[in-house]
Amino acid sequence: DTSGFYKLPDGQKINPIHNGDRYIQYKVFMETKRVGITPTFHDVTITYFDSSSVSPPSNFVAQSGHSLVRLVWHVNNDADIKGYRLYRGTKSKNYDADWTKLISPFKTEYTDTSAITGMTYYYSISAINSDGNESELSEEVKATPLGVKIFVDDDASSTGNGSYQAPYETI
Repeated sequence: DTSGFYKLPDGQKINPIHNGDRYIQYKVFMETKRVGITPTFHDVTITYFDSSSVSPPSNFVAQSGHSLVRLVWHVNNDADIKGYRLYRGTKSKNYDADWTKLISPFKTEYTDTSAITGMTYYYSISAINSDGNESELSEEVKATPLGVKIFVDDDASSTGNGSYQAPYETI
């Protein structure tokens, strides 16, 4: 019951202009240990927090490359995205707390050049809005960085570069 919040003890209305609009009202009881002193507020700030859910990015894909993994995704339709958080681990659903990347909201790809060739990595991504709310994780993807192919031919010149056209003589 908020009827008492709008009137002074003498019946005078103190909030006559709300006209049925939505509002939040706080009732505060203050006390002081000093006789004859009335406690007062000097600076009051009310901060509203949006706890609404955020959608994760969609179409998250991992592409193996030579000594790297390229990750791409589609942005979600939320208007207030502050960024994306990328997670990586070497076991499914078990992400390394020391390896998370905060990505700009204007990016839709990331290249992981710290991935070790031949090791499988699992990735997931979330979206973060301007109030700090983080989405659920996206579908998990995995990739294994590829090694560089080197061609060797014992009949080749020792000045080859390891390519198919100019193989090394030996390694």
